[in-house]
Amino acid sequence: MDSQQHNPESGSGPERINETAELVRGNEELRAAMVRLQEQMATLAANRAEEHPPVHPSPPVAANLAQSSLNDWILR
Repeated sequence: MDSQQHNPESGSGPERINETAELVRGNEELRAAMVRLQEQMATLAANRAEEHPPVHPSPPVAANLAQSSLNDWILR
């Protein structure tokens, strides 16, 4: 790297302004790319959820037995 990049006193005013403007443009491009990636990830996640809906496991067997016993007791 050039030593002028580390020394804020070096370089002329217009050059520094141009460098700053270039950095800002680069930053804006990176942010736009990040937004596009986030949108793509959200779309992929939504598509994946449609293809493979979440599986809700049945309650544990012990809970079913307890409920069954309770139902039997109530019916008596």
